[in-house]
Amino acid sequence: MSPKYKTIISEILHKRTELEKAGFSKEEDFALTAFFDLVQQSDDLQSLIDIARGVLKVFFNWDSEIHLYEPEYKETTDDSSPTGQTRDQQGSRKKLRIQNQIYLQGGSLFVPISGNEHLRNPYGLPHHYLGSLEIKNGEKLTAQEILFLQKISDRIGCALHRRILAKQDSDHLQFINTLIADIEHNVIVPNMIFRLFLHRIRAKIKKNKHIEQILKKSYNELANLKDPSVERINKCLVEMAEVNRSLEEEYNNLEKHYRNTSL
Repeated sequence: MSPKYKTIISEILHKRTELEKAGFSKEEDFALTAFFDLVQQSDDLQSLIDIARGVLKVFFNWDSEIHLYEPEYKETTDDSSPTGQTRDQQGSRKKLRIQNQIYLQGGSLFVPISGNEHLRNPYGLPHHYLGSLEIKNGEKLTAQEILFLQKISDRIGCALHRRILAKQDSDHLQFINTLIADIEHNVIVPNMIFRLFLHRIRAKIKKNKHIEQILKKSYNELANLKDPSVERINKCLVEMAEVNRSLEEEYNNLEKHYRNTSL
């Protein structure tokens, strides 16, 4: 038996003991099983929220809301107790305390929803806080019912955590793909066009130097003639040689710049 397998067996036995101590009723066990089974059949965030609220309504007739933490609205109060904005299913924002404790507020019971501590913390908050489960008219809930709500909040948190990470990873991947497309459009393609432009300039310079050699040969053949046109050919030849030399120098500078700046 491998050490890893022994550890897993130990964790299972510990979990079994926890469940026995919890003493969930048949209805509560059914609710947890129904939630787990239904959540496996979908992978989007809204379905998870609807399943959680639906299970609580069908099995216990509890009206509930799930408030998801919105990191862009994080705040800190004067007593350094962190608070944050959450959004419910109607799109309404509510300021809630970011804490790993159950509390009553406005007649509702708020149970924190925390993620899996073994996964990446998506928001960097204590206890991997992801939001809160609100049970309307929750003042008279029994200790056993609150224990059950903690258990289902844990399951909501684990499923929610994976969906949030998947969404973040998808957003990061989309950003990378967009960045690659931008680099291709704004850098790679222009570099390819500029490289083609350099090749064409080089070809023109080469052709000019070939013409220069033809003129030079013609001038040498006509140099003994006492004709003013021959002298004009010589002047043009000198000018052309200087132009070709300057063009080649500029070309070399352009190519050096291209090699130093292109990907």
